[in-house]
Amino acid sequence: MGCGGGGGGGAGSSSSSFYVTDVKYGRLIDEGNGPRLVSPLTTVDVDAITGKVVPGSLLPLANGVDVNALQTFGIGVNYLPCVIPRNGVLQIEFSALVNAVSIFSDIIDADGSILSDGSIQVRTEAGKGAAVSLSQPSPNVIWVNPVTSLTVGFPPSPVDFGPDGEARADATGFLRLTLPKTGGAVIQSTQGATLGSRVDKLGDVDTPIGFNPGNRVLDFISQNQLIPTGDSFNGFLPDISPPRIIRTHTYSKTLAFGAGDSSTSSSLTDAAASFSTDAKSGLGEWATGQLVLRPGLATEETHGVLRIRSLDHRTSVAVFGRNIQGKSRQGLAVLVVNRYGDRHFLTQAWLGSAGGYDLEKSREERELASRSPKREPEVISIAAR
Repeated sequence: MGCGGGGGGGAGSSSSSFYVTDVKYGRLIDEGNGPRLVSPLTTVDVDAITGKVVPGSLLPLANGVDVNALQTFGIGVNYLPCVIPRNGVLQIEFSALVNAVSIFSDIIDADGSILSDGSIQVRTEAGKGAAVSLSQPSPNVIWVNPVTSLTVGFPPSPVDFGPDGEARADATGFLRLTLPKTGGAVIQSTQGATLGSRVDKLGDVDTPIGFNPGNRVLDFISQNQLIPTGDSFNGFLPDISPPRIIRTHTYSKTLAFGAGDSSTSSSLTDAAASFSTDAKSGLGEWATGQLVLRPGLATEETHGVLRIRSLDHRTSVAVFGRNIQGKSRQGLAVLVVNRYGDRHFLTQAWLGSAGGYDLEKSREERELASRSPKREPEVISIAAR
């Protein structure tokens, strides 16, 4: 394995006094006190409005993980390109203080073609540039961030499988990190020294530091055997937070101070306003919503979103259903269930006189029905009371 724990790289000495000592990667977070890099073997909750990490939400992915320890590439004479998360940030460490003016990345076009060389280059094996942003969090450290306004991370490595059917990484690295030592794009120290080569020459134009961004089958945790886990995150940093959809709620009104409204230098108070943080009374934002397939065509279909909750509100499920016209008997809300022995499957939901939803049969119901094709299921109607 190429990537190791939090230690430094080998063959770090050089005939030069200014050279790369190590390359690491981690998760970039900001809890409101400025950005910092932490272990990639972590999870966090992110405030959907500010984009900052919720303080106190940084947790190790497994017991024994040091949340502050980055993962090293382990560069050295026996270096093998490792797998990293696509949205992981690289940390390049140097033996001396770096002149910030000399730090700049490749300028590339939309196709990745190189328009101007950078002093830090991240390119594919085909020579295309990868979009990154660079920053200097401390005098002898540079961060390479693949998350930009146009990208969610490094481009994924091509999907490849070995003879045993297991996903495998490129032995030379799909992406290559190069820090030129000659020409007009060379990193310099604050003392005016140009960047020198390591003993193993890694990072030079002829021997770039290869690495493999993850993909849907190539996960950095399992590939680098970092911790025992069967979880995979589609090539990205661990993320176990449920997806959320954020909407901006606009409210306007002329304040009436005689009716109890008030204002200060930092707030406005509308005495009559009332808001609920539960979308559609807790049913969910998509409840009673509609999805139109092939709009305007003869085959147009309209599907609705139905949310069903238990009486104690602790359990709920959302399902798609095809809208149907008409009304149930006596205009009541009715659930229609198909019964196969001791198995029950929801097939229709009527909203009284406002029409209803026709649900597709699940795979399990279709399998049960196919076992006894001549036997119709028992249809049970459950009316609201």
